[in-house]
This record gives sequence, structure tokens and C-alpha cells, in this order.
Amino acid sequence: MIGNLTVQSNSAAQNVIVVRSLHDADLDLTCGGGSASYAGLRLEFGVVSRIRYSCSSNTLDSSGHPCWSGGVAPQYGLYATKLGSPVLDGGGNPILTQNSYCTLRPVIEDVPYGIWLDRCLGMQIREGTVEGCGTTGLTIDGGSSKIIVVGTDFEANRGQDVHCIGSDNNFVGIACGKVFTFGTNGPSAASRNRIIGGQCNSIVFTATTAYNVAETTFNITGAGNLTDSGTYNRTKGCFDAGNAAYYSRPRFGPTVSGSPFSFQNTNGDNMQVSVSGGTVSAIDIQTPVGGFFPSGATSGVFQLAPKDIIRITYSAAPTVNVWGV
Repeated sequence: MIGNLTVQSNSAAQNVIVVRSLHDADLDLTCGGGSASYAGLRLEFGVVSRIRYSCSSNTLDSSGHPCWSGGVAPQYGLYATKLGSPVLDGGGNPILTQNSYCTLRPVIEDVPYGIWLDRCLGMQIREGTVEGCGTTGLTIDGGSSKIIVVGTDFEANRGQDVHCIGSDNNFVGIACGKVFTFGTNGPSAASRNRIIGGQCNSIVFTATTAYNVAETTFNITGAGNLTDSGTYNRTKGCFDAGNAAYYSRPRFGPTVSGSPFSFQNTNGDNMQVSVSGGTVSAIDIQTPVGGFFPSGATSGVFQLAPKDIIRITYSAAPTVNVWGV
């Protein structure tokens, strides 16, 4: 175990603390300053280790105000990535050297990027705070998966609180004061991430698929939103604090094109579809496991599960509306 190690570097330094090939260890580290292009702590190939880490402007200047040692904050509070040089086993085969299954308890403040996880597996961030960062509190890149974040405070970051472009990551009971963004993973969409409980002002899904947001409070300032431009994302039991109401997907009216007109539910939630007016001869429903079957109706309200399709055959176009259940 390494305990209560504090490093205060000048602005000419590169990475202030570098930890490599760490296995089943306990660290308690503090960084008080660094270089504008490097990390306060760079972690390479850490496995099943526990790290308490503080990185903030905890030095006082001549006027008694908090400042960074050397006057410069590091670019990253904590940057976790794989070991640069390949490691070979006894047979000469390369060993995976990404950080995996370490537990982090951070206190990181007032750096451009709080925590950046690059190609990490199964890392846990528990409790602590990552706030006041100039760009992003937590970044999870497209090569990272199975990250678990529990009870961490990401408020007061000036860009985004959390930006995740990885897959199969979990966020439980975290606090975000601004924006929680899910983005793309290279050419394809990130998928299967989950937010459970906690609170955030705005949650944004961009080109994502199969996300689940459950029992989360959002719009805590009254100016936030939940925006979804992805497919098959699910929201259950989410509370819109600004409007004091539980969230359901907003009503919209798709443009009815030529007959027969088809609409598919590309959300992860069940949707209601109403068909009224016009001259309709048939309304058919298709599920993912079978062909179209006749509803026997020419108007009414129909429920579509994810991936279901409604097909409307008409001679005069009806009015179609869609909303969340």
C-alpha cells in the first residue's frame, strides 16, 4: 500500500504521477499541480486495485487564495489507458494490458478533463466528486465497457458532466448538474448503457441504441430535457422535476405518405398510435416474429411494442398520432 502521497509539480513537468503494471494494490494519492498537456495521474495496466485520488488547486497563493502548484492545472485529472509497450507471456504472445476492475474514489476539481477512461474494462468509480472541470467531468471512450459508476457527484462542470461513447456501462445514483451525453462509438452507435436512479439536468442520446434509463430525475433546473435521436432506447419511471410529472415520450404526428403507409416503433418503449379520419380500408400490425395480421379496424388506438409495424391502407389519408405509453 502507498498512503498519503502528495506530489506538487511545476508547469514544466509532464504526467505528474505515473502508475504502471499495478496488481491488487492500494494507493492514496494527491496531485496539486502539473502541466497543461498531461495528466495529474496516468494509470496504465492497473488490475483489481483500489485507488483514492485527489487532484485540485489545494495550494494557497500569497493572498491566501487556492491555486495550483506552479500555477498550472493538469490537462486531465486522471487518465487511464493501456500500457504502451506490449507485454508478452512465456510463449511470446501479447497480453491484454488495459486497466481492468480497479476501484477509484476520486476528488477531482477545476481541470479541463476530470477522468478519461481509454479502453478500460470493468472499472468502478465509487462515491467522490468530479466537478468544476472546464470541458468534461467523466469521459468514457468507445473502447471502454462494463464501467460501473456509483454515487459520484459530477455537478458544476462547465461543458458536460458525463460523456459516454462506450457500451455496457452502468451509472447508479449519480448526480449531474448539467448534461449527461451518450454519443457514437466510431462509425457505429454505442449501446446497452444504463442510468439507474440519480439526477441530471439534461440527458442526451445521440445515435445510440438499446439504452435504459430508469427511475432517474431530470430537468432539475427547469431548463433541461431528455433528448433521444437514437433507436430502441428505453425510459421507465423517469421524473421531470421542472414540470413535476413523470416522463412519457412526447406526442408527434408522422407525415402520412402514399398508401399503404407504414410506421415502425423504433423506441425501446411501447408506443400508442391513433388513426382517425380519412378513408381507411385496412389497418394491419406486424410483430418482429411474424408477418402482418389484420386488426379488423379502420380507426382507433393501437399499441406497438418495440420493432412492431403498423400498416394503413387508405384512399383518403387519415390523421396519425404517436405517443409514449
